[in-house]
Amino acid sequence: MITYYCPKCWQIVDEKEKNCPRCGFSLDEFSNQEYEQKLLDALDHTIPERRMIAAQILGNLNIQEAVPILKEILANETEDYYFLRTVLLALAKIDHPEKLEIIEHAKCHPSTLVSQFAQELLEKIEDQKNIETWDRFSG
Repeated sequence: MITYYCPKCWQIVDEKEKNCPRCGFSLDEFSNQEYEQKLLDALDHTIPERRMIAAQILGNLNIQEAVPILKEILANETEDYYFLRTVLLALAKIDHPEKLEIIEHAKCHPSTLVSQFAQELLEKIEDQKNIETWDRFSG
């Protein structure tokens, strides 16, 4: 049996529902959404691996609209190092005027691993080294 989820709030929904009973999102509208918007929405997915995949793809596609969301994730998330690593990598790949400032700020992140990785990324960017398309540590 297939389980259906609302793509906005991830509530389980009946396959015949037109709107999510929890958040009211139009499930018919989802199929008409742009791919980039689906990726942006997936950054809130309840399954961590989905969030990481979405972040990686957003970075690889250079989706500028992701930057404020990625910045907010870095400011509020403290527990999932691998997701935060993926977020930093995505930011490093997006050609956005704020990216260096955001990564610089991540050097002060409460997680030592995140702050160290931010420093490594800044050094790579400064030395104009390539940023990996897919990170071997985060999937």
